[in-house]
Amino acid sequence: MKKVNSTSITVGLFFSFITIMGSATAVPLPKGNCADPKPYTDLRHCRFEGKDLSNKDLRGTDLRVASLYLTDLQGANLTKALFDRNKLLLAELDGAQGLPKEILDTLRVYSAINDRNYLVTHNGNSNITLTPHEAVDGIQENIVGLANIQMVMKVENQPYTIALFDWPRNNDYKGNVIIARFDNDKFEMPACYRGINLMNRDSHYNADWTSMKVMALANGGYLIGIRASGGDGDEMDISGWDMVAFFKLTSNCNIVILHKEESGWLEKPDHTGCQGVELDFSLLDEQTAETISVPHTCSVSDKFKEKVSYKKIKLN
Repeated sequence: MKKVNSTSITVGLFFSFITIMGSATAVPLPKGNCADPKPYTDLRHCRFEGKDLSNKDLRGTDLRVASLYLTDLQGANLTKALFDRNKLLLAELDGAQGLPKEILDTLRVYSAINDRNYLVTHNGNSNITLTPHEAVDGIQENIVGLANIQMVMKVENQPYTIALFDWPRNNDYKGNVIIARFDNDKFEMPACYRGINLMNRDSHYNADWTSMKVMALANGGYLIGIRASGGDGDEMDISGWDMVAFFKLTSNCNIVILHKEESGWLEKPDHTGCQGVELDFSLLDEQTAETISVPHTCSVSDKFKEKVSYKKIKLN
């Protein structure tokens, strides 16, 4: 992974919607040309593995494609683009513009953690033991490190970083995660870490952790919100799902789950579009969060008229 020198900007999870007279209406993007992609087009049908998209204007495009492995996006303008965060990290991103802050933060710590893996043992509950493990040969499922960093967020106005790891490394269900706090930029060992299971392992498959927000609390802990998405929900009779969760990481490294919410969407029987919503979220203050529901669009034929809805959540 090459070093990224782009200026960090904060961008939330991007949905394709426009604001009209104070309300928002979901609008589909026109289908794009894979051979010559243009801004504000839907490129989900394209295969860009190893392709040269350097210096392209890709503002507002939907890049949630199957893979961006070794895709050359150096110098590309990705402002307000939609993408699966983990797949974007497989691309070449030197000089890319408009990348969300969490992407830039993750890229910056990749090289630091790449040289230091951690050996993890798990005793069947949420207690996890981490020890430095300097020489790791091959892929081992019980190693926490570079391969399974999913989200990293620098705490505003503090030297601390909150990170989310999948565990085990090759865990398809990805219900088990490790939340860790690093107290400096050396990433030699997390100062605080705790295991947490946020999802039903029998129902959620192939989760992508797509967003994390962190708020420092007056008592020394952290309010954390995360979002996961998946495209395999057959056992729930849906085509795809979203989950948002809010929890506290206390100063003495305990995790308290405050609220969890799920949504799903399903392709219509005539394959003309989708019904259902996607979930996003925001942290408003130490006691309040907000969930945001946006109609899910499967194709350019989707013509949703529903407004985006907002729901405030009181966190105890």
